[in-house]
Amino acid sequence: MLQELRIKDFAIIDELTLSFDAGFLVITGETGAGKSILVDAVSLLLGERSDATFVRGGADRAVIEGVFSILPQAQDAVKALLETEGLEGDAPDEVVLMREVRANGRSQARVNGLMCSLGSTAKSAECWLIFTGRANIFRCSNRRSISICWTATPGWRMIARRSGR
Repeated sequence: MLQELRIKDFAIIDELTLSFDAGFLVITGETGAGKSILVDAVSLLLGERSDATFVRGGADRAVIEGVFSILPQAQDAVKALLETEGLEGDAPDEVVLMREVRANGRSQARVNGLMCSLGSTAKSAECWLIFTGRANIFRCSNRRSISICWTATPGWRMIARRSGR
């Protein structure tokens, strides 16, 4: 489950920290309120390509960081994958994804504080996360893990739930 999302100098956002509790969460707003900016930020965390337009005007870089909790039944699989990629962290029940986009268009990804390729970021997230939104879909290969679903349909919402399938 996404526990915390931190965004700095991204699009029109100066600085924002969102903390999420377990259960159902709805984020709504008028057109132009910034819901798509949150989708773009999470997409970048999960390995989407970036460009300099994501950096807020006047800033030298944008930073997005997400802290995800991992269900106990998924921890062994996540740990094995992260070890294979050399990205294991200190806490078996948590994964921290970070993405930095510089004003010159270059970007850097980190998993658990360790630099990695975008492919490694996406591969690690595929193990325990479902993310859907607009044209991007990440599928979870471990059906007993966390589901996070974003949708841009009427009543735009983010749903975080534990999947028992």
